[in-house]
Amino acid sequence: MKRIAIIGGGVSGLAIAWHLRDLDVEARIYEAAGRAGGKIQSEALQGGFLAEAGPNGYLNSEPATERLIASLDLVDALEPASARSDTRFVYGHGRLIPVPTKPLAFLTSPLLPLAGRLRVPLELFRGPGPEGEEETVRQFVRRRLGVHMADVMIDAMVSGIYAGDIDALSMKAAFPRLVEIEATYGGLLKGMRQITKARKAAGETHTAVTGQPRGRLTAFKGGMGALTTQLAARLEDQIELGRAAVKLARGAGGGYQVTLEGGAVVEADEVVLALPAPPLAALLEELAPAAAEALRAIPYASVVVLGLAFRREDVGHSLDGFGFLAPRHAGLRSLGVRFSSSTFSGRAPEGHVFFEALIGGAHDPEAVTLSDDDLRQIVLDELRGPLDLKADPLSVVIYRYTHAIPQYTLGHLERVAQVEAAVEPLEGLHLASNALYGIAMNLCLVRAEAVATRIKH
Repeated sequence: MKRIAIIGGGVSGLAIAWHLRDLDVEARIYEAAGRAGGKIQSEALQGGFLAEAGPNGYLNSEPATERLIASLDLVDALEPASARSDTRFVYGHGRLIPVPTKPLAFLTSPLLPLAGRLRVPLELFRGPGPEGEEETVRQFVRRRLGVHMADVMIDAMVSGIYAGDIDALSMKAAFPRLVEIEATYGGLLKGMRQITKARKAAGETHTAVTGQPRGRLTAFKGGMGALTTQLAARLEDQIELGRAAVKLARGAGGGYQVTLEGGAVVEADEVVLALPAPPLAALLEELAPAAAEALRAIPYASVVVLGLAFRREDVGHSLDGFGFLAPRHAGLRSLGVRFSSSTFSGRAPEGHVFFEALIGGAHDPEAVTLSDDDLRQIVLDELRGPLDLKADPLSVVIYRYTHAIPQYTLGHLERVAQVEAAVEPLEGLHLASNALYGIAMNLCLVRAEAVATRIKH
C-alpha cells in the first residue's frame, strides 16, 4: 500500500486527503495545531452570534470547489449572500460611500474627484505597458486608469484581498488576469467590453474587476467552518493533531522520512507539503536549499479580526451592504468591516447585528502586537462615526494571525519558479501552499485537486 504523508491540515491538506480517499493508499495528515482547518473557522458565540475567524464566503464560480462540496454532500447547506449585501462601500471623506456599479453612477460618485472620474474613460486610448517590465499594482493602475483610481478604489480593494501595499505587490502575480486582458486586448476597458459581449452571447456574466466568470458570494448556513469541519470529520481516522513536522529527509530505500516534534519518524512514499512559507522553508532547508531561500523571501501581512456584537438599536447605519473597505490614505487603521449579519442568516439573533472588523496588514504590522483592550478601543473609535455607534458592543471576539496572508511582491513569480525548479528532482514531493499558488480558498482547492490527481497517476 502506498503511503502518503500530508504535512498541514488546513483546507488544502484536508481536500487532498479527501480526493485520495478512494485510492489504495494510506494518506495521513500531520497538523501542528490542535484543530484542523487552518484559518477557515466559524465560532458560535454566546447569545446566538456566529463569528468567522477567517473568510466569510467564497465565489461559487470555481468547478473544483463545487465538486468538493458536492462530494461531501454539503450542497444543501449552501447559502448565497443576501441581495442586501450587493452594495459595497468605501470609506472616504469621513463617511461610507457606495461603490458605483454603473457608468453614470460612477461619473457622479464622490468617491473620486472629478479629474479622477474623467480620467478612467481615457484608458481606452492608452497604449500597452512597458514590455518585459514587472509593475507594482499602483504602477499598473496609475498608468491605465489614473492616480485617483489607484489610490482610492484599488488601494481599498487590495486592503480587503491581500491586506497589502499597492506599492509592493506585483500586478502580474497578484492580479494576473488583468495583465492578461491588457496584453490580449490592448486595454482593460476594451477587454472587458469584448469579454462581456462574448459571454453574453454564451449566456455568461463576468466580474468587472477580474474579468473572471461572475460567481455569487456563498457560504454555509453554519458558517464557512462547515466545510473544514465536515472534511475533518470524514477524515478523522487519518488526522494526527498536535504533530508538527520538524525535518524532512530522503529515506534509505527511497521515499521520505518525516521527523515529527518529539522525535517520532514517519516513513512515506510520497509527501505533500501544505504549509505556509516559513515552515515550508524550514522543512526544505536540507533537501532543496534554493527553494528554502526563495520561500524565506516571501513576506507576510499580519491581520487581526474583531467580531463585534451589537443591539440593532445601537447602530445607526443601515448596514445595507456587504461592508466597507478603507484606502490607506483615508486615515483609518482598520482595513475594513464585513457586515456579517446583513450578508448571511444566522450571524445574529433577532434585534441584533454582528460585524467583523479587520486591522493590521502590510502597512500596520504592529497592530497584531496590541493588547485586546487597545485593539477594541482603536476599532470602536474609528467606527463610531461612519457606523453611527450609539453604545459599546455587547461582546467582542478577537482572532490574531501573525502570518495571515502571503504577499505576492515584485519578483514573486521568479521565486515560485525557483522553488519549483529546486524541488522538481525530488520525485514524490508535492507542494500545496497558498504562498505560491493563490491565496483564495478557490485557488487552494484547485491546487489540491491537481496535486491529488498527480499522486493518483
